[in-house]
Amino acid sequence: MLMNPRALQTNEEVFEYLVQLGSRLEEVGNNALAEVVIQSSRFASGSASEFFNEAELAVQQVVKQRPVELSESELKDAEAVLAQIKEAFLKIGGA
Repeated sequence: MLMNPRALQTNEEVFEYLVQLGSRLEEVGNNALAEVVIQSSRFASGSASEFFNEAELAVQQVVKQRPVELSESELKDAEAVLAQIKEAFLKIGGA
């Protein structure tokens, strides 16, 4: 089992992570993926299940694409966050 390098406790922390990840992807020039991640953060003010669904899809794309511009540590963070989002999504009765 992967130890969570980054443990997020609240929806606000998930939102902040998405914004930071989106900014980091923009910084390294991966604008298409940055837009997907930043767009998902905009669902934070809506329903929790919709927010987690959008966040899961966005972070999943980062994990699948494994952008070479991100460090191994940043990719491990994304994997850990994705696992936490999936877990939280199940707890609120998501898919």
